[in-house]
Amino acid sequence: MSNKIEWVDIDGKGKLIEFSKSFLPERPSVFGLVELDHEIRLIAKIQCDDVLQLKKEIPVRLLRCGMNNSDPYYEFEPI
Repeated sequence: MSNKIEWVDIDGKGKLIEFSKSFLPERPSVFGLVELDHEIRLIAKIQCDDVLQLKKEIPVRLLRCGMNNSDPYYEFEPI
């Protein structure tokens, strides 16, 4: 709630801090905490064909982001 904010351009690359597989059988997916430059952290969907290749600290890049109704979403993939 601070008024000390500024616009910062990012390149969309970061690292995967933590991740977890969804246990909903009708919607299998992986979600993770991604850290970008400037200590920005986002909870995002991780697009990955092989969950076994995911490890903490691996580099990821932004695939897409946007708004779904009034909710923001982010999707990353390993690089």
